[in-house]
Amino acid sequence: MSSPSLSYKLFSCTGFCLLLSLSLVLPPSVAASAISQADPDSPIESVARTIMKDEVQLARHNLQYRQNAAKQGRWKGVRYFMFQQTNNVLTTTGLIVAVSERMSHIHGDQFKHLHTGALMHGNVLGGVGQTIAGGGSILEFLINGYHSVDALHRGFSPGQAKSYTVKLVEKIDQNLDEFNRIAQQEIASGKSIAGEVHAREAKVLTDIRDVLVAEFDGSHIGAMRSLWYQQSFYVLDTAKNVTGAVGNLFGYKALRQRRRLFNQPAAVLVTVSGSLNAVNPILSRLIGKAMGSLDGYLLKKSGLVRVDDALANLKTDSAALKAACDRSKDEGTTALMSSLNRLDLYSVHDERFDQQLKMRQKETRTNNRVAVQNVLSGLFIGSTKIANGAEFLVAGYKYPKDARMTNVMLGTGAIPYLVGSSFGTLDNLRILVQREIDHYRLGRKQQLPGQLIKQQLESLDALEKSIDQL
Repeated sequence: MSSPSLSYKLFSCTGFCLLLSLSLVLPPSVAASAISQADPDSPIESVARTIMKDEVQLARHNLQYRQNAAKQGRWKGVRYFMFQQTNNVLTTTGLIVAVSERMSHIHGDQFKHLHTGALMHGNVLGGVGQTIAGGGSILEFLINGYHSVDALHRGFSPGQAKSYTVKLVEKIDQNLDEFNRIAQQEIASGKSIAGEVHAREAKVLTDIRDVLVAEFDGSHIGAMRSLWYQQSFYVLDTAKNVTGAVGNLFGYKALRQRRRLFNQPAAVLVTVSGSLNAVNPILSRLIGKAMGSLDGYLLKKSGLVRVDDALANLKTDSAALKAACDRSKDEGTTALMSSLNRLDLYSVHDERFDQQLKMRQKETRTNNRVAVQNVLSGLFIGSTKIANGAEFLVAGYKYPKDARMTNVMLGTGAIPYLVGSSFGTLDNLRILVQREIDHYRLGRKQQLPGQLIKQQLESLDALEKSIDQL
């Protein structure tokens, strides 16, 4: 199976990056020196620090969930390639034998001189190849299951992650309500400047919460969609290879026992196998998409409502907070120094945001292109096998007693499938080479998923230290 690159998918939502980037531009010592002018023990300062630390913890949990949910091993692609390529090579070799032997005896009564031993060996090669490929799909299915169980033991199953996030978001919301209450009290008591700044700051904190919830929703839905897509793909791929292998077995029996009636079940199974080959990339993606939509609905029911345009709201409200802080400085207010310090943490790092946005757009284009390639490849290879099965059906059901026409039908039917199998061999190699090139290129740039997650976890640690000094 050709799976899209995951390197940028891990950062499809940039919300928490907006928070993290500031740990790179705001050394803890800077925050500590400025904060000395504010009152760190006031109730609103304590609530603000609690909210920020909880939001950092939510961002950290989002990253850890990505590390453990729908985990993809380094050698998954290589391993799957080896199983599929073995099948492609053996099947192509068997088809070459069948086409060569049958087409060289297609005229007149030359069918009487067919080398049945060679044809039987061709069926054996195809059957063995598809058995190996089916075993590879079962193995990948079981490995995904193992990773799911391992995530459960680590506390990062989909249900556990959702439960933890719901509780943490509820705690953040409670503190946001308290922050808003204190801000409104300040306004009511005549501290209009402080009240205005803190009210706008509450909006920024709420926006950050919304961005992080959207990020978790995206991670949760993406992991669910990916897991169901892969598992359904492996099930259908196994079914395709099993039906194909059993079809080869009946073809072998027809030759060995000289009973052409066995060509009938062989033809049906080959046609079913080709059909599964054609629809698998489409059907498995539809299953993954459907389960992702269901997961999104369940997340919404649990209270994790995704706010549209959360990133845009964060940028707008951050600008409004900065303007309010600037006005407070112009009017000589020094009691809002902590808000000024926190503003540095809230501010959007425009260049970093633009980079993330460009990467996300590039990843979307890449994923769409890969999906189209997989679908077209599956349709092409599957259709060539269906064509083989169709002529097999004619031979089995229309000419069960006609040896010459059986040879003609099976010989010409194997030609399109030989083309499709040869294409699959080359395309499978192309996918592996492209994947390894991308892995090497991203590794040199320190942009592999594991590398990026490690960097951002370190940034979160630095940001948390800055919050502790507020």
